Amino acid sequence: MDNYTGHREVFSCDFGPRNGAENVNDIVQRFELFFDKEIVQQIVRETNRYSQQYKNTGGSLFSFRSLVRSWTPVTESEIYTVLGLFLLMGIVQKPTARSYFSKRRVITPEFADLISRGRYELICKFLHFIDNESLPTYQGPPILFKIYPVICYLNIKFQTLCLPYQNIAIDESLTLLKRHLSVRQYLPPKASKFGIKTFTPCESRTGYLWRFLVYTGKNMVLHSSLITLDTPKTAAVVLERLEPLFDCEHVLWIDNFFNSPELAR
Repeated sequence: MDNYTGHREVFSCDFGPRNGAENVNDIVQRFELFFDKEIVQQIVRETNRYSQQYKNTGGSLFSFRSLVRSWTPVTESEIYTVLGLFLLMGIVQKPTARSYFSKRRVITPEFADLISRGRYELICKFLHFIDNESLPTYQGPPILFKIYPVICYLNIKFQTLCLPYQNIAIDESLTLLKRHLSVRQYLPPKASKFGIKTFTPCESRTGYLWRFLVYTGKNMVLHSSLITLDTPKTAAVVLERLEPLFDCEHVLWIDNFFNSPELAR
């Protein structure tokens, strides 16, 4: 160590937006870079497929019985509307989904103007991203079966539309979840405390999320040529998430949770 002199690599990568993202300034067009026609058409296809499977099996909750009989196939426009309302619900917060369509007290008429409450609830009930009958051939984590296509698709989009600037950081993130789920975590330092934990490498200047990994338990399988049987689990997470950026001269910032001699080497 007495003979070691640290130095920072000269960052010469072609960083920043790419693949058409650098020329887009409109906020709606930026959203459509990630949720483009391909993924929306898949949501439309699988939602309509599940609604038909649901009706064929004779399933009908009493609260949805009349609505199920009047179901019509969902369209791309309706899926974009529902996704937009999901984003708006994160800004205008109310206690229940139905309260956004209420005409009493503090009203939000924009929701009812875009879609009726009954149609919104029915689309949310049937909202699907994968064919349930494909489970026997499914290769991903079992707990993520229902949403795995969206996770994979967004991870590819995040990576292809932007290359991070020199400084990047990886940390734990928590998405609030009040319902019981086997992978729900308790992290006291986080604002949400209980939720779904993800490992998120982000670009430090803008906060751009470059890739994410949903934690599925201590037996979570990580795929990387750099991981050995002796690699600590926390170091393996860093190696697996950031392997595509190796030899790009980035500077990685981490906290004690991930740090280890094996990772430093």
